Amino acid sequence: MTQHRRRRVPKLLPVFVGAAWLLGGGVPAWAAPSTYTVNSTADAVDANIGDNVCRTAAGACTLRAAIQESNAHNGADTISLPTGGVYKLTISGRNENHAATGDLDITDAVNITGAGASSVIIDGNGLDRVFDIDFNGTVNISGVTIRNGNPGVAEGGGIRTGAIAANDTVTLNLSNVVVTQNTGGVSGGGIANTDILSLTDVTVSNNTCAGTSCSGGGISNSTGGVATLNRVTLSGNSATGGGGLESDFDVNLTNVTISDNSADSGAGMQHNSGTATLVNVTISNNIATPGGGGFVNLGDATFKYTIFEHDPASETCMNLTFDPTMFTSGGHNIDVGTSCGLTGTGDLSNTDPGIAPLASNGGPTQTQALVMGSPAINAGGTDCPPPSTDQRSVSRPQPSGGRCDIGAFEHRSTDPFPTTTTSTTTSSTTTTRPPTTTTSTTSTTSTTTTTLLCGDVNGDGVVNIGDALVIAQYTVDLRTCGLAPFGHPQVCDVNRDGGCNIGDALRMAQCSVELISCNFSCLPFSCPP
Repeated sequence: MTQHRRRRVPKLLPVFVGAAWLLGGGVPAWAAPSTYTVNSTADAVDANIGDNVCRTAAGACTLRAAIQESNAHNGADTISLPTGGVYKLTISGRNENHAATGDLDITDAVNITGAGASSVIIDGNGLDRVFDIDFNGTVNISGVTIRNGNPGVAEGGGIRTGAIAANDTVTLNLSNVVVTQNTGGVSGGGIANTDILSLTDVTVSNNTCAGTSCSGGGISNSTGGVATLNRVTLSGNSATGGGGLESDFDVNLTNVTISDNSADSGAGMQHNSGTATLVNVTISNNIATPGGGGFVNLGDATFKYTIFEHDPASETCMNLTFDPTMFTSGGHNIDVGTSCGLTGTGDLSNTDPGIAPLASNGGPTQTQALVMGSPAINAGGTDCPPPSTDQRSVSRPQPSGGRCDIGAFEHRSTDPFPTTTTSTTTSSTTTTRPPTTTTSTTSTTSTTTTTLLCGDVNGDGVVNIGDALVIAQYTVDLRTCGLAPFGHPQVCDVNRDGGCNIGDALRMAQCSVELISCNFSCLPFSCPP
C-alpha cells in the first residue's frame, strides 16, 4: 500500500478473550500461532481469507495468500519459503491495505523465513514496494532477497515500516537478508523506517532514492525511528542526501561497511539529528558532490575504531553543527584526510588506512580487507573487545590476546593479503591515405585484485619448499628482491623479525614438510633501497 490506514480493533475483543480463557481453561485455539508453507512462486490471493488455510483458488499456497491468512489470524505466525525461486509480484494496484494488490501489506506479527538470500528472491516487479508493515508488533524476516520494489512517489522502495495509530510501534528484524535494486520516490530507496529497525548480517545494495530531494538511498531512518545495524554492508546506493544511510533520529552501527555509495551530501552517511554511535565501521570510497562529504553530521555523533576514507573530490567528514562536542572521537579512528578533526587516543589523521576494494572475504556480507602494512592492523587499545567479532564473525582480537584492528575487518593470519595491479593498454592509430582514410583508437584499463598468502614469495598460490629456496638464494645474493621468482617480498617475513632472511626460509621449509603450520602472519617487508 502507499497510504496508511489505521487498524481497527473490536472493543469487545478483550471480553471474548477473557471468556474463552475462563470457559476453556487457556488461550483460545484460534490464538495459537500457525505455520504456512509456501509451495508456489505464483502471485495469487487466498481463496477464503480467515479460515487459517493458505490456499488460492488453484489450490496452491502463495506468499501473498500466506500473508493474507497471517494478517487475519491472531498470533505470531510463521511463513516458510523452503524452496528457492523468484517470487514475483504480478497483481498491480497501489493504495490498498489488505495485500490484495501491489505490495505485501503486513498487519499482524509474523516470522518470514526463506531458504537463503541467494535462492529465495521476492521481486516487486516495479509494481509497488515489496513489504509495507503497519501495526503494533514485531516482524522477523530472514533468508530472502528483497528486490525491484518501486512505490512511485512514496517512501520505502523495498520495505516501509511505521504504525500510524497512536502508541503503536512496529519492530522489524532482518537477518541474513539482501535488499537490492529497489527505488524510493521520497525517502528510503531500500528501507524507510519510522519505528524500530534491526539489521544483522544484511546487505543493502544498489538501491536508489529517485526524487529531486530524496534522502536515504539505502536506508532512511525518520524522526522517532531507531535503527541498529550489526554486521551490515551498505554499498552502491544513491540519493540526494545520505547515499548509504540517512537518519533523522538514533542510529547504532557496529561492524558495518559503507562503501561505493553516492549523493550530493553525505554520500556514505548523513546524520541529521538524534544520536549516532559508530563502532568498528569502515566508510570508504563514497562519491559526493565536491564538498558533500563521505559522512555529514548535523546531530550528535560518536565514533571509535572507525575508518574514514573518501574520494579525492570531497571532504571525509563534515560536522555542520560546527560544534566539536557534537562530533566526538572515542579513540582509535583513521581519517585519510584531516576534516574529521580526530583528537582521541590512538587516532590517526592524514593516514591512508590501507584497505582493499569491497569483496567476498568470508561471512554473509562483503567487506574490505586490510592490505599488508595497513596502519589499522593491531592498532586498537585495551577497550576492545567488545565487539567480540568482526563483520564476518571472526573473533577479535587476532591473534588472541593482542590488539583489535580498526574498522569492520579483523585480519587473521589465515587471511591472504590483497594486492591490486592496474594495467593500461592503448592501441596505436592507423591512417591510410586517400582515397580511403581509416582511424581506430582503442584504450583499455583494467584493475585486478588478487590475494597473497603470507610466505608465498614466488606467487604460485602455496607456501612450500620453492619459496624457502628463493629466500635462501636471496640471502646469498643469488636472487634480486622484487624480481621473479622473488616477486612478492612483502610476504617474506614469516618469523616476524623485521627482515627477510634464512630464518624465514627455514620456517617455510618446515611448513612444507608439515613440521609446523603454514598459517603464517607476516610483518610487511620492503626491498632494501
